[in-house]
Order: sequence, then structure tokens, then C-alpha cells
Amino acid sequence: MKKFKKKPTPEVGSAAAHPQQDSQFTWGAYGFSILAFLAALLLFAVYQPALGGPFLFDDTYLPMLTPNGADQPFASWVKGVRPVLMASYWANARLSGLDPYAFKLANVFIHFGAGILVWLWVRKVTLQILGHRDGLFASAFVTLVFLFHPLQTESVAYVAGRSESLSGALTLAALVLFLYRGEVAIGWGRSLAVLLCFSLALGVKEHSVNLLFLMALSDYFFNPGFSFRGVRQNWRVYLPILIAGLVGAIATLRMLSVADSAGFGLKELTWNEYFLTQVRTIFGYIWLFLAPIGQNADHDQAISHSLLDHGSLVALLGLLGLTFTAWYFRKQLPLASYGFFVFLILLSPTSSVVPIKDTFVERRMYLPLVGLCLIFAHFLTMPRLSSKARIAILATVSLVYGYASFMRNEVWSSQLAFWQDAAAKSPRKSRPVFQLAYNQYMAGKCEEALRGFAQVEKLEQPDYRLYADWALAADCAGRLQLALDKLNLGEAIENNVHVHATKAMILAKQGKTEPALNELDAADKINPNFVMSHFYRGNIYFGQKEYDKAVQAYNKCLELDPNHQAARQALAMILQQKRRDKQGGK
Repeated sequence: MKKFKKKPTPEVGSAAAHPQQDSQFTWGAYGFSILAFLAALLLFAVYQPALGGPFLFDDTYLPMLTPNGADQPFASWVKGVRPVLMASYWANARLSGLDPYAFKLANVFIHFGAGILVWLWVRKVTLQILGHRDGLFASAFVTLVFLFHPLQTESVAYVAGRSESLSGALTLAALVLFLYRGEVAIGWGRSLAVLLCFSLALGVKEHSVNLLFLMALSDYFFNPGFSFRGVRQNWRVYLPILIAGLVGAIATLRMLSVADSAGFGLKELTWNEYFLTQVRTIFGYIWLFLAPIGQNADHDQAISHSLLDHGSLVALLGLLGLTFTAWYFRKQLPLASYGFFVFLILLSPTSSVVPIKDTFVERRMYLPLVGLCLIFAHFLTMPRLSSKARIAILATVSLVYGYASFMRNEVWSSQLAFWQDAAAKSPRKSRPVFQLAYNQYMAGKCEEALRGFAQVEKLEQPDYRLYADWALAADCAGRLQLALDKLNLGEAIENNVHVHATKAMILAKQGKTEPALNELDAADKINPNFVMSHFYRGNIYFGQKEYDKAVQAYNKCLELDPNHQAARQALAMILQQKRRDKQGGK
């Protein structure tokens, strides 16, 4: 009888470990294409409510929504922080103008592309650990949860949330290039490609620096398996990324040194308070992943000033316990362990020791969510489920999470719905209550807005902005004396151009023309380029039939803000009035 030599056992990270997986994957490519197409259709249906919504929250601070911002040359868009992100907004503005639908549609495309990259990443690692059948099921499960989980809504429905989805997609592109190198040690050409994607990701958002640790983790687990040999062999990619990461870190620290919403210079939040708060926040993120109930665009989270505040000690011990468990069982439960460390690594830039004023932000879970999905995928593949049962699980995940995301997108469909939801869930936080009151004023719900501004006054130390907007709501309700009273309170806090201009508008409505013009003169001394001062001046002259002065004021308003439609309409009315006067004179 002929004897056969025993073939050597392939390493965990080698292509020979699963010799049939490539041919089987090729055989299933058509099926994957159909599933991807169906997933894309469902994804666009899920995000449809938000696609028709306006710019929201911090969107109004984006460059294209500032006066004359959309008309600025490309160089002015990219000369500051996050140039790649700004370039994407510039391209959007050039292709579609300022239509929020187009900006949000681009976000959905970016999210879908990120989902494809997640599938490639997870497929690579799960096929090595679980084999072909379980690996494809696990990768499909992770991808579908990533695409449809309602926690992703803030990164997709929110135009400013593109910083998360685009940086995530570019980080994933770099990681996929790294993992699919076809050899243990990466070559120079592929290293440069990885470095390019990494640099672009850094140009979108600084937290992409964690790619270095994500690649090292993947090398340790899978190249060849629980060894640092792969890390040492891939120095060609680690060295340039380390250098680029250090440059990015220095630039980030410089930016944080002057930022008023993040960095070690925050007076109201120290690094140790932020860390103790974040160990609780991490469990909050995990809970929202498990049960996405009570999602909020503006969470109101108490700060932990010591280990004994708000359960921080319990949370810290729990986190340390989970970390030890994941490390101890890394060989018995490699995918679950890998997923847990992926979660921690991807969350660490925003949930560690660098203080950020907003301590609980759902969009920070955009990529870390993949790590939690990997944990569940591992345990779902342990029972020997039939193909029908697995298809049922995937379909259920898509539909349940898709429906939950659709309902969450309803919140992002209008300013009023957005802030009603946030204020109802954070009634003791001034920002959502203020924003709700302001948007009630904009919607003509003036009495409701007045009650909202009164509530804000109880929640925080008032500033001139509160009283100026409160005065606008009082004017809207026809309560002019209340409006003047609030403006006087605002002026006592700060001699501000907004206060003087609004006071001029109120005085003009009371027929007090000279005092109104005096207020506008005071506003011009503070800031001669305040748009509304010129608009209100034009209104006063228009009411006095001093058309030439009114035209001059409206033109100055349009010079400062070419998109000021009210000024354009007023100029058209003046032209019509002049024609009528001329015809009447004949």
C-alpha cells in the first residue's frame, strides 16, 4: 500500500489554511452582488426621511453655509483643519449647490462604501478563524448590523457627521489594503498605498491615527497567530504610518491648545474627570448597541469628579475585568477577543483622557460598532445552525435594525422634530431647550418659544444671545415692550451689535424712527459689517419712502450676504413702487 507524506499544517494567517475559500467565494460572487444591491436599496429607503430634511445642528457652521462661503475658491476651503473633509464639502457644493439632500445623499453613498469595506475586512479575518461557511455568515452579519444599526444615523443623516463616515471609510480602505497583501511581509508599493489612505483619513478627522494600533492588533492575532512576528516583518508600513501619525498628533495638539470645545485647556473639565466619565460612557455605548432605545443627539451626562461619582469605580472595574477576560481567552475565543480590542482601540481617541466638552456622542460609535458586532458574530456561529436559520437571522437583523433606523431618521427630518426629541430627553440641559425654543420661534410658535427661553434662563447663566433671541420671540408674539426689556438685559451683559440691531428693529415697529437709527449707528460702531443692521436700516428708510437710502442699505446687505433673499425682495418691491409712483405722476 502506497504511503503518503503528511502535509505540513499551514499557519493560521496563511492562504493555504483554507484552500477552497477563494474558489468558493468566486462561486458566490453573483449571490453577493445581489445581496449588496438589495442592501443598498434598503439602506436608501431607511435614510429617506432624513434625506429630505434641512441642515441641522452644527451643519450651519460648515463653510458653505457661512456668508459667501460657497463662492470661496478651493484653496480657502482646504487651508485650515481637516482639508480632505472640507474638499468633500467643496465638491458637493460645486456639483449640487446648497441642496441639503445632495449632501446627505453623498453621506449615504459613503456609508454604503464603508459597509463594503467592513465586509472585506471581516471576511478576511473570519475565514481564517471560522472557515468558509461560518466566516461568510459572520461577515454578512457584521456588515448588515454596521449598515442598518440606528446608532449609525448620526454619522449619516447629519451632514457634519461625514467626518466620522468618511474618515471611517478611508481608514477601512487602508486596513483592507493591508490585510489583502497576499504575503506575510508587506511590500513598499502596498505600504505607500496604505499610507496614502491613512493620510487622507487623517485629513478628514484626527482620530484616524488609531489605524496603526488596529493593524498591529490584526498582525498579532492573524499573522501568523498570537505572535508579534508579523508586526516586526511589516516595519515598511508601520514606520511611515508612525511618522505620519506623530505629525498628525502634533498638529492635533496644537489645534486643541486653542479649541474651546476640546483639549487639556478646558476649564470646566479636567483630563481625569473626563476619563472617569468615559469609563461610564463606554458602557452607555454598549447598552445603546444592545438596545438602541433613548437615542439622543445631545445627551445630558453627569461628570464624574471622583471614582465614587455616578458609579465610575464599578464601571472602571468592569472594564478592566472585560479586558482581562478578553486577553485571557484570546486563543479559545479569538474573534470575540479581537472584536473587543477593536472596540477599545477605535473608541480610545474620544473616550480616554483628552477632554471633549460633549462627553457622550453617538456618532463616535461609527467604527467601534464593528468590534461589538464581531463579538456577537463569534457566538452566533458556535451553534450548528442550518442555512435557513442563518438566512432568517440576517433578514431579521436587516429588517429590525432597518426599521429602527428609519424611525430614528424621522427625528432628523426637520429642525423642530430634532430639537423636540433632544429637549424631551435632556430637559435639564440648556442647549437643546434653547434650540427648541429658537426653532419654535422660527416656526411661528411664538408663545411656546417664550416659555422655552424662560426655561433656559433657569438652566444656565444668561448671556446676551439668550436675551436677543428671547426678544425676537417676544416681537413675534406682538409683545414689543417685553422684547425691549429683554434687549436691555442683554445690553447690560454685553454691548453687542446683535442687541443694538434688534433693538432698532423693535423701536422702528413702535414708530420711534430716530431712536431706532441711533441704535443702528451704535451697532455700526461695534461691527460695520453686521448684515442685519443694514437690512433693518433699509426697512426704516423704505417705510419712510426714502427709497435711495433704502436701496443703498439693501445693497450693502447683499454685498455682505449675496444669499439674503429678504433684501432682494425688498429691492424688487422698491423698484415696483418707483414704477407705480412714476405712472401715477404721469
